[in-house]
Parts: sequence; C-alpha cells; structure tokens
Amino acid sequence: MTVKQFIYRTPLAKFAKDVEAQIHNLVINSQQTQWNGNRTVYCLSPYKTGTTFLASSFDEGIACHEPYHYVTLKMFEKDFNKFLIKRMNKLNLKLECSGFWAMYIDELAGHEVARDLDYLCILREPSSWITSAVNFWNRPYTHRMFFEYENELVWKPKVGVDIREIFNSEGQVNQQMIDKLIQFYFDFTENTQKLKNVHYIRLKDLKDNMDKIGELIGAKPNMSKSWMRKAKEQNFVYKDVELDQKYNELISNFKLLNE
Repeated sequence: MTVKQFIYRTPLAKFAKDVEAQIHNLVINSQQTQWNGNRTVYCLSPYKTGTTFLASSFDEGIACHEPYHYVTLKMFEKDFNKFLIKRMNKLNLKLECSGFWAMYIDELAGHEVARDLDYLCILREPSSWITSAVNFWNRPYTHRMFFEYENELVWKPKVGVDIREIFNSEGQVNQQMIDKLIQFYFDFTENTQKLKNVHYIRLKDLKDNMDKIGELIGAKPNMSKSWMRKAKEQNFVYKDVELDQKYNELISNFKLLNE
C-alpha cells in the first residue's frame, strides 16, 4: 500500500485531495485562455464503458485516462468554458477518455470550440454497464476509501444515486437507484446526438477497430501496454433483455465507426 492509498482511507482523504486540486489548478490556470488549436478527440462514454482500455491502447502523451480528474470535476462547476480551454491547452492530447464527459454534453454542445470537435462514444448494453458499474463501486477497496470523490461529485449530484449504498443491509439492491441508472444511461445516449461529430463504436468491437480510431485521432495504437480495469469479484449481475433491446433500437440509426 502506498502512502497516498493509506491517506485515502483516513479522515485526511478529502483534505489531501483538495490540496492536490489546488496544485493542479495552479498548473492549469497558468495556461492562456485562448485556444491553441489542438483538436483533442474526447470519448464521451461514462465510467465503465472501456475508457481505460481505449486510452491505454495509445502511448502516453497521445492519450490519457481521466487526467486532472478531481480538480476538473470541481472547476467545471465553477467556470466550464474557461477551464475547458486552459485544460485542453495544458494537456495537448490527441485523445482523452474520461467518464465525466458524459455529464457535460450540453456544455460541450454549447461551447464555441468544443461543439466543432470530434468525439468518440463507446456503446455498451445497459444490463452489462449496470452490472459493471455496481460491482466496481461496491468493491471492498472502494468502501474502505474515506472520501470517494467520483461518488460525491458525479454519481450523487449528476445521476442521483449513491452508488456505494445501492445495496441494503441484507444485500438487496435498491431498484429505485437501478431505475435512475437506467434513465441516466438512456438520456446520455440520446444527448450525444446534440454533438455533430460523434463517432460511435460498440464495446465488443473496440479492440478490433483500434486502427480506425488511430486514423481518427492521427496516431498509431500501441496495444502492448493496453489493459482493462475490472472488479475482481462480480457479486451482482443485472440482466434485462427487454431493456437491452430498447437500447439497441435507440442506437440502431447511429453511424458506427467500423461500418
């Protein structure tokens, strides 16, 4: 266990994250407010849709997974437009895969620079997505964390669920929270149509089409260090065939990158 991991399991966790955020904010705010012309491709898909694998399939400096995560969540709520440009200039990436972009589609669509960028969206059936998200945020490791900021800054305010409390004391799932996850997922998927340059790909086709993604971002993939983040134990399985059929109907007219 690293010192950082130890601190995150103590009451000092939020204080430590806030100090880190202040430092990152100073670094990002040193950038100019004028766009430097870099056309980063953002993956819009929420957490648990293959974003770790996608980012890790390209070299560092080309793609990144959730950079400046905590400070971004905090600052987007204060001044999305200005912080977006400064952050983009600082990172200077060809591809960024961060689960929080799913919560800011309206802001991206209304931004004078972001509305004209290219985007990726990984499509995963809702039953599979719910299973993965619930299991991941209910790992023993996650529950040992004193301050789980993704839950506090994303799941609770943006989705309306406390994903770490989705089971009651008897291990039964809260169906109202599942319903909110479903509503969010369908709303997000529909909202991606507000952006004019979205390239869709199914999660099951992601690995076999990395060259096409490379063409989109202007870089060659390097699969030698690619990896997937998974919960070690899958104690919960959600399956709703009708729900998945409804989702597939929704995306049936989406133009796929590999077609």
